[in-house]
Amino acid sequence: MVGKVKKKEPEYIDKSKKLLAEPKKFLLSLEKYDKDNIPADLIVKMGPYLDDPKFVPELIRFSSKAADAICKWCRAICKYENVAKEIAPKRQAFGEAKAKLNIVTAQLAE
Repeated sequence: MVGKVKKKEPEYIDKSKKLLAEPKKFLLSLEKYDKDNIPADLIVKMGPYLDDPKFVPELIRFSSKAADAICKWCRAICKYENVAKEIAPKRQAFGEAKAKLNIVTAQLAE
């Protein structure tokens, strides 16, 4: 066969292979992921995947247990980000109320 054309893989394939070549390092990066400072554009980029009816752990599990776990992690991180965004004003109000309480408690102690 002359001129056999190799199908070009998406660019994320090489990056994924490199990332998964060291599984312990990869797992550590997931554990230490800064979930409180997720860039908004990353959440936007993940949107189409999260909306894809095929991107659910129940279906992905049949392909790979590792992919199943990564799918669950991605969904959990996005859910965490949404909840964190919702409760951020409440955390701030709690901090302000606690500071006022400390001042009043100190004045009361005098």
